Amino acid sequence: MANANTTALNSKGMLLNFLRNGIEWPHPFSREWLYAPELQVYLRKGNRYINAQRIKVLEIANVEVYDQGKGIFTDFFRFAVSVCPYQGVLIESVQTERFCRFFRRQGLIELPNALPPSFVWLKETK
Repeated sequence: MANANTTALNSKGMLLNFLRNGIEWPHPFSREWLYAPELQVYLRKGNRYINAQRIKVLEIANVEVYDQGKGIFTDFFRFAVSVCPYQGVLIESVQTERFCRFFRRQGLIELPNALPPSFVWLKETK
């Protein structure tokens, strides 16, 4: 298995292609499974109400990392945040306490009344 620095480039490239395809919700191509050697992730481009405002977000709705504990998802998530052209990144229905702790440490907002927990990273506005 290759390390996160070499394999994550594949998933990062796939993410960039998804974000750049210009197709927006509700079009069927505004959502996509990315199958990379190191992970598979289901993404959507959507609108959500966060803090009583409708905002455009990249939604990460399902993730499976094949070789866990190596920083692969951390690297992918940080890259997604850095290239996201929208107002936020939503992590939907987090299934494990380990991931919940990760998102809390990253400073993401935990959405109220979401079961399982969901988190959102918001761009700083000036």
